[in-house]
Amino acid sequence: MMVYFLRHKPLKIALFALCCLNLVEAQLTAQNPTKKEIANYTFRVIYMDYQLNAGSKSIRVGANLKFLDGGEIYQIGSYAGTLSRSFNYSGPANLIFYKEELNEGGEEQLLPLVSVNLGSPGQKVILVVQDFSGDFHSFAYDIGVDKFKLGYLQVLNLSNQTVGVRIGEEKAMIAPMKAKNYKLKSQQNRFLTRFAIAVMEEDATSIIENRRLAVSMKKRKLIIIHRKTGHSDEMTYSSFAIEETWPTQNISDDDLEALDLKEYQEPTKMPDGL
Repeated sequence: MMVYFLRHKPLKIALFALCCLNLVEAQLTAQNPTKKEIANYTFRVIYMDYQLNAGSKSIRVGANLKFLDGGEIYQIGSYAGTLSRSFNYSGPANLIFYKEELNEGGEEQLLPLVSVNLGSPGQKVILVVQDFSGDFHSFAYDIGVDKFKLGYLQVLNLSNQTVGVRIGEEKAMIAPMKAKNYKLKSQQNRFLTRFAIAVMEEDATSIIENRRLAVSMKKRKLIIIHRKTGHSDEMTYSSFAIEETWPTQNISDDDLEALDLKEYQEPTKMPDGL
């Protein structure tokens, strides 16, 4: 039996289905891979929770995602809707994230949560999405400067509808789960450019953004178009500044704990005399 340790506590890989077993075996074979199987990656995570705050008595502020690298377990405390710090990974292109739960005996165990195909080696942004039904999905995108160059703005359509996006004078239709790179054009380093997003529906076109956007020729920006948290019929977008990442030593993040709404609903008691 193989036992892992996290914060000096024994962890057992517990599997309840054959598909889960296959996922874990694929990850663990990275300990003795062939040269063709080894690849080096640097990645950051964006966690998106479509169920967040949807009629719950507690608020999930993010997700605790665990992964294996070099035989060690590391944790990413990924706040919802934000870009995590950088982590390194060496192994097969199929990276598996795990969740930690207690089994019937009260022991901590790691269960496969979602896997992602990283593709070719390099720098990646990994989207981890929990949909309205609670299922997890994950996608990896290249953010190396050779593929996502300075002075560009990338728009990723994570919705199931075609969207029209205008950056400056360039307009394009972006299909579901597709991305488009826009080249910024200006003699100035920092400037404001026209920015508009339209959602194409069967009987109408909805404008969800139409304004000036601050951009820089020496930086990169990623815009993700997606459904609103807790609202399956409304669209919005999130913007992220993408900086070049460099390999560094992996250090686990602290646990992210859900916020209990009851703590914020109780009246605050003021000291006497105030």
